[in-house]
Amino acid sequence: MLEHSYGGVMSRPSNSATNVTFLPPNPEKKKKNRVPHGVVPLGTYDGQATPFEIFLSRFESWAVFNDWSEEEKHFVLRGSLTGHAADVFCEPQSKTTTDDLLGLLRHRFGTSQKEERFEMELKSRRKRKGETQQSLYADIRKLTSLAYPGQAGPLVERTAVNAFKSAQDDPNFRSKLRDKQ
Repeated sequence: MLEHSYGGVMSRPSNSATNVTFLPPNPEKKKKNRVPHGVVPLGTYDGQATPFEIFLSRFESWAVFNDWSEEEKHFVLRGSLTGHAADVFCEPQSKTTTDDLLGLLRHRFGTSQKEERFEMELKSRRKRKGETQQSLYADIRKLTSLAYPGQAGPLVERTAVNAFKSAQDDPNFRSKLRDKQ
């Protein structure tokens, strides 16, 4: 007799229309990777749109939450790389371990040793036409954290505030912000 299983429901063909038996789900077939309701998926990394450290943080959180083995981490990481980031597959080290692949990505796309560049971007950042104050603020905060990684305090905060004020495209608004200080 043929049997078909559909997610805990066992169906046996017969002449009777009521021949369906409900079986408990197989514990061995539990889905290991779970996505809690309302959580943003890991997504992809192309080496351009998102800073590497942000993607890495998200990847590591997902690995811990889903209790991924090293093999699963490597598989998911390779599957999430697109665009310029996927170019690392040309490197022989990309095929060895997750740590080797992350090292290649960190070297190519990471922000360490690039603080000076981010500091210059922060100082030269200007509000774009049609850009909201909230979007400008978010970009200033991101550039500040990239220019001064691991640092906090009044000096870093003042630098961010001054960059936000300098970035304003409306001289009257900029003047009002300076007067509030």
